[in-house]
Amino acid sequence: MLTKSALNKFFIFVCSISFLYLSYVNIASGLKEQIDIDSVSGYGLQMGYVVFIISFFLFSLGNTIRKINWPLLLLASYIFILFLFQQVSLVSALSGIGLLLWLFSYSMGNRVASCSEEIIEYFENILFIITSILTIYVLYFYFNKGFVSYQMTTDTSFFLIVYLPFLMLYNKKRFIKIVIVFLFIIVCVLSLKRSIVVGLFVFFVFFIALSIKKETTHRWYFWLIPVLVIIVAFVLKNSIGEVLALRFSETAETGGNGRIEIYTNIIHHYIDSNFTEQIFGHGYRSVRYINNGLLAHNDFLQLLYDGGVLGVLLYMALWFFFIRIAIKNWRRRKQFGNVFSVYISTLALYFILSMMNCFIYSYMLVSPLFLSIGFMIESINRTNIQKSLIYQI
Repeated sequence: MLTKSALNKFFIFVCSISFLYLSYVNIASGLKEQIDIDSVSGYGLQMGYVVFIISFFLFSLGNTIRKINWPLLLLASYIFILFLFQQVSLVSALSGIGLLLWLFSYSMGNRVASCSEEIIEYFENILFIITSILTIYVLYFYFNKGFVSYQMTTDTSFFLIVYLPFLMLYNKKRFIKIVIVFLFIIVCVLSLKRSIVVGLFVFFVFFIALSIKKETTHRWYFWLIPVLVIIVAFVLKNSIGEVLALRFSETAETGGNGRIEIYTNIIHHYIDSNFTEQIFGHGYRSVRYINNGLLAHNDFLQLLYDGGVLGVLLYMALWFFFIRIAIKNWRRRKQFGNVFSVYISTLALYFILSMMNCFIYSYMLVSPLFLSIGFMIESINRTNIQKSLIYQI
């Protein structure tokens, strides 16, 4: 008979492989569609969601959660209800289960962090491996299919950057970690997406500011970083340097590819709405009807128009919950190892990406982020509980 530890590892493995599969399908489909190759998505995506959800619930049976994230639960439920109001059949309604994937992901990460140290290390290792596989695949595709040569932009790198927290949470083989992190940075910058580049920069500014210590400069791997920085800078400058610089210089002229016009249009339509629409919104993805089929490219405005004041208040409550944990544990941040610095950096990354893109409805973008956030929040809570027990003794 399998032990609880073995079962936990099995369900974590299945959930992780499901994430790898789902992200791979989204990345591969996006990349191939840009070079006129048929998409590889389809019913396989639904199967991936089903496998993850079943594994999550089986894992949850033996691993309770200490606290419920009520803001997240209410926001996810509200978005799901908005979706249901637009469905005309049971089959179409069931397709919306994917909208709850980020809720399940957060809960999964939360539960994993409450397990034994062996399970936690297993989780960190397998997510690092998955992130490495996705990074190497995208890098190979870029150079093999001419994305770098033709300097093509691609949105598919959004499905990769959301795994960045798992690279930084891994604390084992330093050399391998540093190499993969720099390959990851190269891949993300090669996407030529400004919000990804800004998000990367902000993430590492926060991470370095919070985690670097005087003794770190005496470690051998610290001096490997400047060498790799020079190499990465040289590679990027000679491949996409001019194009990337041009895209940033055009931001003021184009309003971020028309984002200013989109935002202004949404605000004007919201103000002109009736009282009920302002409070409860216009419905799931309804912003497309006033925006030439496009979403808001800003989660706050997306929820404001689709979900009204109620949707925005729930969204702000979620951010207040995340920020409260950071403030509450700020003075004890050194006790949490690198978890606290990765947590703050991940929130900064998520804020940048969600304010410049359509994230809230893209469950394979937000789910990896919420998997890591749920894991880190419970890791912080667990450390606090352990410290309080020591003090009582």
